[in-house]
Amino acid sequence: SGFVITAGGLVLFAGNDSKLYALDKDTGKVLCRKDLPNGSLGVPAVYEVDGREYVLLAASGGNPYPVGAPVAPGGMMPSATSKSYVAFALPEPRKQATQ
Repeated sequence: SGFVITAGGLVLFAGNDSKLYALDKDTGKVLCRKDLPNGSLGVPAVYEVDGREYVLLAASGGNPYPVGAPVAPGGMMPSATSKSYVAFALPEPRKQATQ
């Protein structure tokens, strides 16, 4: 899947393990892992409502043609996939201390 970088400095992407990852864009440190109902091959979408950022992604089962899938006459049979969308609210940015 692809990735997106948020205004708050998070790198978001879905892994091959049916998890959404959030990394710090400066350090690369994994800040959060969230379970998804299925894999995702898409790029997460980030949007804002009333100053709060959210991430939305399709969790549709990932690759419908995995290696080793059963072969049907004339081609491959895709495995069953769900049709889910998942949304998460992102953490609010930390306020910078003023001196």
